[in-house]
Parts: sequence; structure tokens; C-alpha cells
Amino acid sequence: MEKTTMKLIGKTIAPNGRQRIYFFGFRVASWNAKKQKNARLPDLIAAAIADPLGLGGLELKLWNLGVPRQFHHLFYEMPAGAVCIDCGANAGKFTDAVLHQGGISYAFEPNAALFNLLERKYAGNSRVRLFKAAVGARDGMAMFHLPVGMRADPVAVCEEGTLLSHRQRMDLQPADEVKVMDLAGFLKREFGVFSSEPPVWLIKLDIEGCEFEVVERLVAEQAHRFARHIVVETHERFFADREKRLERLRNTISAAGADNIELGWL
Repeated sequence: MEKTTMKLIGKTIAPNGRQRIYFFGFRVASWNAKKQKNARLPDLIAAAIADPLGLGGLELKLWNLGVPRQFHHLFYEMPAGAVCIDCGANAGKFTDAVLHQGGISYAFEPNAALFNLLERKYAGNSRVRLFKAAVGARDGMAMFHLPVGMRADPVAVCEEGTLLSHRQRMDLQPADEVKVMDLAGFLKREFGVFSSEPPVWLIKLDIEGCEFEVVERLVAEQAHRFARHIVVETHERFFADREKRLERLRNTISAAGADNIELGWL
């Protein structure tokens, strides 16, 4: 049996999607999560072909984005014309799902290669507003980083860019200086005072480890109230003190009564 570090119960996920469970350092179970996920793909494609503008098309887009089932209702219930904010737009998968439901997307992406792709993809689309900027806790400029030796790698370009200068288990190198926009300040400038329903339906925060400070800033400025729903991928695995960071963030959200903020996105 394969041996790993000594823990009572442990779990690892390999880059190929294979998950392993360990008991006292010995592997006791192994399976491929990607293959399990991919087993649904033929049915999803068939449904999308039969119903491209309806549920079939939406389900395939959500599968492609990797949205957990507990968040699907945010798209099912999205009213036409709903404003959504895509922080870390990447290749536009989230924005695609928003557009499918008749929504409007404010998409932020600092990576120059990806932003050029988004400009071409959404050229002439009045329901997409693109911002060549990273989302942060303050306005300014900052260095954008990529993994060492992976600047030209399409996977790195699509998934690994970050404002962090240090990351657990990965060496980073400076790539480009990028604009950073304070999300709390942006919400206040863009939407001003509102009296009833929040002006934003959904904010998606997937900004490669910078979510902690952005959420804390939103709560401190009470800017989280501008959105009906906020979903966050915390990337806590990037940090050695991941448990403390998560606990502090959860306490901040709880103390503010910010029940519109949900962690565990993707």
C-alpha cells in the first residue's frame, strides 16, 4: 500500500482528479472524481442541444463552470436584467451563465491575455461591462504573479494568476503590474444609495487568495449590503495558517450578520 505522512485520517487530490483516503498513513481508498463528474457529460450535452436557450443550456454552462449544486438556485432564480459582478472573470464562464439567464455582468480580469480574449468574446454585447483590473481591498497598482516557469503555459494563464507574492507549495514570479479596484468603493460609486432591494443580484469572488481581505473590507464598509448574494472561493489552501484565516473570516461574517455571504464556491 502507498504510504504518506502520518495522520489518523487524511485525504489527497492529485492533479488528475484522483482522490485518495489514508488511515494512519496508509491508503485505504482511491477513486477518480473527474471521471465521476464526466460521466454526466453526454447527458448534459444532449440536453443542451435539445434545449440550448433553456435549462439544458444552463445546466451545461454550470457544469462547465463547476458550480456546486447548492448554488444552482442562484441562477435558476435570477431575474432578467439582474446585475452580477464577476470578480476574477477568467475565460468568462460565470459571465456566460449570467448572460444565459438574461443578466448583466460586470466582469473584472487583470490578466492581459485573458482580458484580450474577453474583449473579443463579448465585443458589441451591451450586457457585459469589462474592467481590466484586479479586485482588491484598496485602489491602486499591484504586481500580478504567475507560477515560476509557467508564464507561457495556457493553464497558468487561465488558472494560476494572483496578486499574492507568496503561496503555499508554489513558487511565484512577477509578471505584470496591474490596476487594482477596491470593490467596496466601486459598489458605492456605481450604485449609490438604495432604499429597498439590493441593486446587485450576485457577486462572485474568485480572486486567487485575495478574498479574505476583500470580504473583510466589504463587511467593514457595509458594502456587502449592495448584493443579494455573494459567493466566495476562499483558496485557503494557499496559506499555512488556513484554519485561522477561515475562522477569522467566518467570525467576521457572523458578527456582521452578513448572511448573504456564502463560502465554498467551487
